[in-house]
Amino acid sequence: MVEQVLSAARQGLGFSARGQGRPWLSARVLLPLALVLLAWRYPDAGRIIFATISEAYLQVSVFVAATLLLIYGAEKLFNVDTAALLARNRRAQVPVAALLGAMPG
Repeated sequence: MVEQVLSAARQGLGFSARGQGRPWLSARVLLPLALVLLAWRYPDAGRIIFATISEAYLQVSVFVAATLLLIYGAEKLFNVDTAALLARNRRAQVPVAALLGAMPG
């Protein structure tokens, strides 16, 4: 089954960027379906998939929490209202957004 999904992906059925083709055969449907089928067919692979996804979720959650703690902690420590500061300085919005967007996670 996994081979069939991969061959369909290689042929490009429903994988267009504009959503043309078969909407039920898109990567958003096929990838989770392939992972579920792989986990069902091979229980060891299912345990690996579950452990990997849960570990990634935990890592991203901790990183986001740490980032928010640093940003809000710096606001509190330096007594700065970042939202008001960025509202007053519109030119600083893009560089600040770029710095925040460059952070991993």
